[in-house]
Amino acid sequence: VEAVIAELDGVADVRSSAGQGYPEIRIVFDRERLSAYGLDVRSVANVVRSKVQGSVVTDIREDQRSIDVELAVRDADVSTVEELRRLVVGVPRALSGAAESTSMLESMTAPGDVLGQGQVVLGAVADVGEESGPAEIRHVDGQRAAVLTATTSMIDIAGAGRRLEEALGSVSVEDGQA
Repeated sequence: VEAVIAELDGVADVRSSAGQGYPEIRIVFDRERLSAYGLDVRSVANVVRSKVQGSVVTDIREDQRSIDVELAVRDADVSTVEELRRLVVGVPRALSGAAESTSMLESMTAPGDVLGQGQVVLGAVADVGEESGPAEIRHVDGQRAAVLTATTSMIDIAGAGRRLEEALGSVSVEDGQA
């Protein structure tokens, strides 16, 4: 759509809010792998958030003041995607049971999925990677939307609107897009 608008006579400086944004880390959980370890998305996501962002675990009272005690991993320990993949997120439930459950689970795991003491790392239950996020996220009537802006020259707004409607009539959109 942006390219179609940019080709119109009298229209210049076309910009889209859906442009390439800042890099972000995306974690996509594998529900099957989680289930194999006896874990679930909610609990693992909460562990990741608590370890990376930190969470208040208690408070200390001192001279009529309350001081929060926050627990988090050091920034240096999760400063790369690879370090995030190695973040311990749980203990397989099967490892706390019978020996045959342990051997079955061990046969399903790849090297590095389960650390010593049966600790499961994030990379064993999720794809973790760096991607480019949107420049900004806007919503119109509760739906995610991209906003295009442009300047006009040597053409009135009504004329630009008519040209825009004609040009966009030839643009095909996928289901769910408008």
